[in-house]
Amino acid sequence: MAIETETDLNLIKKIKKENCSNSFVELVDRHCKLFYSICNKYVSQNKVPEVHLDINYVFLKAATSYQKDKKAKFSTWLANCTRYHCLNYSKSENRYVDTDSS
Repeated sequence: MAIETETDLNLIKKIKKENCSNSFVELVDRHCKLFYSICNKYVSQNKVPEVHLDINYVFLKAATSYQKDKKAKFSTWLANCTRYHCLNYSKSENRYVDTDSS
């Protein structure tokens, strides 16, 4: 017997309306590889572990701000949110001067 999986849209609806943590975990499990691959592209390698800690924040922000009527898949929206998060992180990191280096 095949297990029926819910669509991303149904998971997002449950997250928005019911604050369903199981739906959130399922959504993260489905798309975490996309998140990690984008982080690896946009953040310097020594800072990647710090950005990886923000996975729940980025996913929650993407899920709650996703709009089906914009005609974009959730994965596309998540990729954009992740990319902008990484770029903002990199931008804020470049504001500070490292005084420890000789």
